[in-house]
Amino acid sequence: MYDLDGSWDRFTGHVGMDDEVGDGGGILFRVYGDDKLLFESPEMDGSNIKQLMDLSIAGVKELRLVLLATGDDAQGNHGDWLDTNLIKQGSGR
Repeated sequence: MYDLDGSWDRFTGHVGMDDEVGDGGGILFRVYGDDKLLFESPEMDGSNIKQLMDLSIAGVKELRLVLLATGDDAQGNHGDWLDTNLIKQGSGR
């Protein structure tokens, strides 16, 4: 969970299963802004390619990143948040 001041415009990056799990595992990524669901990935396993996120977070004061294990075995799950950025309008980053 990240406390923001409401002045950020976008949250960008990628999500995906870490290479160490091979084709196995099962995960779901979610992003909440002030308890509102802003993003939900499809259910992913090691055979999926990473998923792009480009989310509007204008006015958001609390950003929460959630990784959920799907299926019965959470041991084979290792999800990655890749190249994530908070961006302010006109800042370039």
